[in-house]
Amino acid sequence: MTILTGEIINRYERVTLACCRSYRLSRDTIDDLTHDTFLAAYRNMSACRDPSKLSAWLWTIAHRQMIDQLRRTSARKRKEAIDPHFRPLASPVDPETIAQSRELRQALHAHIAALPPAWMTVVKLFYWHNKNTQEIAMHMQMEPGTVRVILHRSRQRLRRELEALHAA
Repeated sequence: MTILTGEIINRYERVTLACCRSYRLSRDTIDDLTHDTFLAAYRNMSACRDPSKLSAWLWTIAHRQMIDQLRRTSARKRKEAIDPHFRPLASPVDPETIAQSRELRQALHAHIAALPPAWMTVVKLFYWHNKNTQEIAMHMQMEPGTVRVILHRSRQRLRRELEALHAA
């Protein structure tokens, strides 16, 4: 590639910014994703087969960066959903609430550990390692539909067990 890296950034920064802005994220996130796009492009410059289509190639990289960002965000939301007492660290919380949250988290971890081994692995890969059902299926050598069923059934089981614990 004969174009210098700085020239590529100057010439194509608007393209990547436009792609990132289309998802309406914060300015800081857009700047980070634009930076990550050029970093990924620099690392994989040999993968660009046609330099005349550099703009489209960078747009694709930016789009994939955005999808990854959205997955990370939704994974965080999934973690918040499984722990109903989740609170950001910055909010003031009384000690009793912290103790209840800690007890619930410990109970949740104990109930997850009591799941059948395959179920426990699927739950941990999905919630703690942010893997999607396709990745889990490949890792565990099972069908994606089976992974979805296991997730559904384990959520139901955990919900029942935690509600019974809370009612007691």
